[in-house]
Amino acid sequence: MPFNPRPPSRLALVLGAAVTLGLASGLESMHTDGEFVLSWETLPVRAANHELGYCFQQPLGPIGLSSHERPSPAQLLEDGHLLGPGNSQHEDIRNVGHGRFSLWHDYLYFSASDSSDPRTNHKTYEIRFPTPINKRVSSALHLATLAFVLLSIILLAPALRRVRPSLIVGHLSQRLGQKLRGLAAGVPVVSFTLALSYLGILFAAPQFTLAATAHHIAALTLFVLCARLGYKSWSWRLNRSGDGMIRMAGRGLAFLLLCLFVLLTPAIGLQADELGSGLLALLISFFVGMLLRFFRTKFPHDALLPPVPPWCARIYQSNRLLLAIGASVLIALPGMVEPLASRWDNSGYMDSQMYDLLAHDIATGKVPEGTHFVMPLYQYGLALLYWTFGHFFYVQQITNVLFAAMAIVLLCLTAWNLFADYRAVLVAGVMSAFARPLHSFVYITQIENWYLPLIALTLFAWSCYWRRANLPHLVLLALTTGLTVNCRSQGAFYYALLIAAPWFVKGSSLRKRIGHFVLGGAIVGATLVPWSVRNYIYDKTFSPVTTQAEVSLVLNDHRIPFYGLRETNWIPYLEGYSKKYPETAKRLEVMRHDFFRNTFGDPIWLSGAVFWRGIAYYNLLPPGFWAPNGPEPTDWKTHWRNYGVAGFTSLFFIALGLLGLAMHPGRTTLFLALCICSHVVLVVAVPMLDPRYGYPVVPIHVVLGLFAFFPPAQRVLLPPGTSDQFHLFTRPRLRLFATAGAALLLFMLVGHLSYGKDNLERPLKEGAMLRDPGISPSASLPSLNEYYEWARYKVGGAPQFHVGDRVRFTGRVSNYMLPPKFAGQVPYLPAFASDPSREQYYYAFPNDSAPGFVGLTLFGATANTLIRENQLVDIEGPILYVDTTNTLLPAWYWMRAERVFLVNRATP
Repeated sequence: MPFNPRPPSRLALVLGAAVTLGLASGLESMHTDGEFVLSWETLPVRAANHELGYCFQQPLGPIGLSSHERPSPAQLLEDGHLLGPGNSQHEDIRNVGHGRFSLWHDYLYFSASDSSDPRTNHKTYEIRFPTPINKRVSSALHLATLAFVLLSIILLAPALRRVRPSLIVGHLSQRLGQKLRGLAAGVPVVSFTLALSYLGILFAAPQFTLAATAHHIAALTLFVLCARLGYKSWSWRLNRSGDGMIRMAGRGLAFLLLCLFVLLTPAIGLQADELGSGLLALLISFFVGMLLRFFRTKFPHDALLPPVPPWCARIYQSNRLLLAIGASVLIALPGMVEPLASRWDNSGYMDSQMYDLLAHDIATGKVPEGTHFVMPLYQYGLALLYWTFGHFFYVQQITNVLFAAMAIVLLCLTAWNLFADYRAVLVAGVMSAFARPLHSFVYITQIENWYLPLIALTLFAWSCYWRRANLPHLVLLALTTGLTVNCRSQGAFYYALLIAAPWFVKGSSLRKRIGHFVLGGAIVGATLVPWSVRNYIYDKTFSPVTTQAEVSLVLNDHRIPFYGLRETNWIPYLEGYSKKYPETAKRLEVMRHDFFRNTFGDPIWLSGAVFWRGIAYYNLLPPGFWAPNGPEPTDWKTHWRNYGVAGFTSLFFIALGLLGLAMHPGRTTLFLALCICSHVVLVVAVPMLDPRYGYPVVPIHVVLGLFAFFPPAQRVLLPPGTSDQFHLFTRPRLRLFATAGAALLLFMLVGHLSYGKDNLERPLKEGAMLRDPGISPSASLPSLNEYYEWARYKVGGAPQFHVGDRVRFTGRVSNYMLPPKFAGQVPYLPAFASDPSREQYYYAFPNDSAPGFVGLTLFGATANTLIRENQLVDIEGPILYVDTTNTLLPAWYWMRAERVFLVNRATP
């Protein structure tokens, strides 16, 4: 009988293709990771440059083998023999050598097997790595695998349906329910054990644990969002009678943008060349959500789960708002705390150091009146922290994290006021948690750490007034606006718009609008009186505006290249006016005249400035802008992915804001859009190249973007003839506020007397200093102060000091780092100051008003007593570096302290 094989069925073909493609995808991943290499490629190593110690550096270009995120599979060969270990610490390569190497970004750091010089040891070196697989081929392979797996599931569904799934599901659900009920008793014990284990790992390796936690939370949030999108899309397919198709499509697009926003968050750590794999994970989660919805419509899902205990149901129903807000804070917390793990108790740098110095001078009573250079709230608030707890940098770091969490809470409450929907609270919390600008500087002294939470506070106060436009809510809005003004005057137009909120609320009479508008403006004006009086007493100008405002008058000078974006050094232009017009009143009058002429005298220049400055405001300048010889066209074929990944946060908020405005046009969304424009309009006067200037619009974008997901709730309107008073400040609440305030003041007083008072001038941070009361100074050493004394008057020839000279320097030491290690490589400072593996350098100031300062390392120094910051000391040691031409940061001399002697125990 002839053999007539039956042709394979469609299901068999699809299953075979799915298995084959799955194996191919697994092989591709193993090959790329170096676990099962199919073929190798080699690259010669030539023209190496000496880096430090035994370490040599070779540029390799973008070959995608860096170990900055995961161990690199590349191998280094010397005369055909493998060297190693690879992925070594750079400090081990420098100090130990013996073949250690590392691929870091586009560079190879390596050492010879005998720690010799590879440029002269007559040995050949080459890099061997798995043959790169084209990203498009890899993405196509993974997508094809996913498609055939999904097709297999679809083809298997009818077969499963013929096997009476109801009996199978019922039997399985009964068995599963019994098992789950048995395990439920052990859930608290397991949870407690896991929490203790996590705390133990966190204590042992805080930075690694927090970074991994932030990554996992971000990934979990992403999968849940994508699965929810897939689940909802299947629901829309089943029921199209709710919203219109255009509105459903808009919500779907907004949700997809939110998923991409979380995908590209720094917590995920996705690079531009990994975008394909990230989108694949997005797609998988989406289809999982669709499958969940499909099985829910086919099978009873409640039978698969054990019943929820009644007490759990009551907690969920009565505290859904608190649970949503708490979940949002928990999502953000690891990512906010992680930067502190590696920067704990680090000082600020440049303008951050300026803020800290101002606050410290107020706390110690040196300059109790503060300075007119910045608004009062930040400098006095920071001073109050130092007065209470002592001059420890981690005090403000912890406060910054608390304020960042407060901003998330306030934005969630704003969402509740506007939408009365727990889903809106969660979406607002997710956007706030992954909006990096809201907590970018928690590890450093920056005014944005206070300013952005205050913006969120004003939005919450506005939403209270939006929900019920009564007098107490107006007072709350005006007081929060005045508080924010006293923190930063940058948002002057935004503050004016907040006071104009009565004109954007429906249901109010003309008389009520005028009364609320006038009263709100009067309250805000009253909050500015104390600072204006202070400025009049000390600076003879009755104005709340800081002296920084003078700087903006010169930034539209047409001599500044490319609308002020190519040059940020405005000092020469300001000094030109000072020399030509020494009298302050005359100088300001001329500067204002020139400002208006430069700004509005050339409409073509103004239109170009607004366009390019607006792009810079959102940190979206194209890569070609930074060309060495001036802006040039960008090669978008090469740079579009990197540009999109780097700027997606801004692109996301812009797109989502426009979508929210289009889906729900009205007074509310128009008001929020005007709030954003009131910040952006400052580009007419100032080229805001620093992305920090654009951060205040992020909380407003979060609120406006919610309108792309949800319709607004109904406002609370009072019936005609009823009282407009809503008793927000009842007697029990006032007693509670008064009690909390008194307790806080008592706590601060106790903290100051018990700890802060003795640590306003904290001991030097350098833990490697030794104490020996028996040492004595060497009077024969030349004094480095001679150069700083000469620099005051520039009379005669400058004293000459050279690298290696042993000198004496009399000055005040500090705990301010120069620069902190997280600042990276600063081009106008010596390389050793930024090297993370070397000792830290600190500011040391001359004893008088001489310009400049000394970069000082105290590592290994011997002191005759305990030294506190700002104390006057004599320092002896060698000069390490000289750069008397440095004008940006005049650390003209750098020295190593060998012996430190306290000159005067009294601190001025």
